Amino acid sequence: MYNRQLEKFENKREGFKDIYKLYNDFIKISENTDIYFGGNKEWYKDKKQRRRGCAPVAAANITAYFAKYLRCKGLYDYNTVEFKKDDFEKHMEDLYKEIAPSLFRNWDNHFFIKRIKNYAKRKNINLVGKSMILYKTSEEELFEDFCENIKEGLTKNSPVALFIGVGVPSKKYKEEDINPTSSVFKYCWITITEYFVFQDEQFIKISSGGKSYLLNLNALKSRRAWLSCVYFKIK
Repeated sequence: MYNRQLEKFENKREGFKDIYKLYNDFIKISENTDIYFGGNKEWYKDKKQRRRGCAPVAAANITAYFAKYLRCKGLYDYNTVEFKKDDFEKHMEDLYKEIAPSLFRNWDNHFFIKRIKNYAKRKNINLVGKSMILYKTSEEELFEDFCENIKEGLTKNSPVALFIGVGVPSKKYKEEDINPTSSVFKYCWITITEYFVFQDEQFIKISSGGKSYLLNLNALKSRRAWLSCVYFKIK
């Protein structure tokens, strides 16, 4: 279950096992003295974009990371030495136009992969996407495979996009066991930057809304919602 000890131990990593994380620091976006951990869909000017913008933000995070650290500078048209908020907002707009999320496609991992591959191809960069869907009826073995897919992406130094469907927790967990602010994470895309085990349960560190959070992946899976994870590599 979610434990406040996590927040105390995160810097020291006490009790953390089976740690998988990106080789480089995740992107920090600056505005004056404020620093953000990835993008935020609330930066979109249009109300509809703010409502549907989680997939383009996850795509913006991933492509900006690839541009800075994986020699794919064409994926980000602005300065990667320091990510400025006004530049990143333009990047988010570029990805929103590319993905063009709709109510019926916002959750589609294959659509997500196709659109990012198309975006990269126009920049003369070939990407390959790998994804896996975990349905609410999936067996425990598939959950382990799902976790392996996340770890595989991080091992390849790729931020992992995760879609969280709607659902309610099982009797074993309460909603706040996912994260004290877990009600935010429903029907949305987020960006995974780290995976680890703490007290025999799997956790992920994520970027969402320009902030970092720790989520209990076991409790999230027990919500009886479907989950979809996607990562990319250079072809």
